[in-house]
Amino acid sequence: PDTPMFACRLIGKMVADGSVVPGHEGQEVHKAGTVLYKVLWQGFPPEVATWEEEDDIPCGEVDYVGDYEAALAAEDAEDEDHDQQQQ
Repeated sequence: PDTPMFACRLIGKMVADGSVVPGHEGQEVHKAGTVLYKVLWQGFPPEVATWEEEDDIPCGEVDYVGDYEAALAAEDAEDEDHDQQQQ
């Protein structure tokens, strides 16, 4: 029987370009422009993290995508502040 996999956190983001996504060789190609997130699965090492579309990430009560996007925005704002201080 298949064991359910639970997302632990997101560790990457990419936009598909219409070619094969790393780790998805032999599978359907994602349409160019599709946003994919790299999912670290609970109980599995980072080497088996997979690229998934937002709708395919089992979130339960956790908004993994929202949390990840907020962290990216905070990082961008911090970088912008750092750049302004150096001018």
